[in-house]
Amino acid sequence: VIMTYIGLLCVTAFKASTYAFLLFAELATVLVWFGISGVCHARHPNLSRYLPMDDALERSGSVLNFSVRANAEDICRASERISCFCEENDMDGKTTMRVELAMEEIMTLIMSVNGGEAANDLSFDLRAYHIEGLTGIRIRYGGKEFNPFRDDADNEDMYMGILMLKKMVRSMYQRTFGVNTLQVTLKKPE
Repeated sequence: VIMTYIGLLCVTAFKASTYAFLLFAELATVLVWFGISGVCHARHPNLSRYLPMDDALERSGSVLNFSVRANAEDICRASERISCFCEENDMDGKTTMRVELAMEEIMTLIMSVNGGEAANDLSFDLRAYHIEGLTGIRIRYGGKEFNPFRDDADNEDMYMGILMLKKMVRSMYQRTFGVNTLQVTLKKPE
C-alpha cells in the first residue's frame, strides 16, 4: 500500500501516464527490499545475501544439497558425492556404506515405481547431513505418492533392500502439495 502511494506521488510529480504508478511502485519495492536485505546481511552474516536463509550449515560442510535425475547413472554419481561428503565429515566406512546403500535403494525403488528409466521428468532433491552425531538423508521428489517404508510391502523381491534398511534407519514420509518428502535417519550402531 505504501509503495503504491509512493508510485502515485511519483506519477503526479513527473506528470507521467496514470498507469506508470504501477511501474514506480514495483521499482520502489525492489529498492526497499534490496536495502533491507543488505542491512540484514551486514548485521547477520550467517544469513544469505538476498533471502533471509541461514546457510551456515552448508558453508561449514555439515550439509550437502544437490539434485539428480531419476536414472541409474545419475544415482551412481549421487552415491559418489555422498561418499565424498562422508569422507569430508570423518565418518567411518560402515556409516558411509549405510548412507550410500539407503540412498541408492530408496531412489532406485522410487524410480521403478514411477516408471523406471522411462520416468524422464522425475528428479530427486537430496540433502545429506551429519550434525551433532546425527546422520541422515532427505529425499524430495514429485512423482507418484509412494512411501517406500510402508508396512504393507506386497512384493518381497522388490522390497528386499528396504526390508534390510528398516533395521538400520528410522524414516518419516509426508506428501505436501504434490511433493513427496522422505526423511531417513541412521540408527546408532548397537
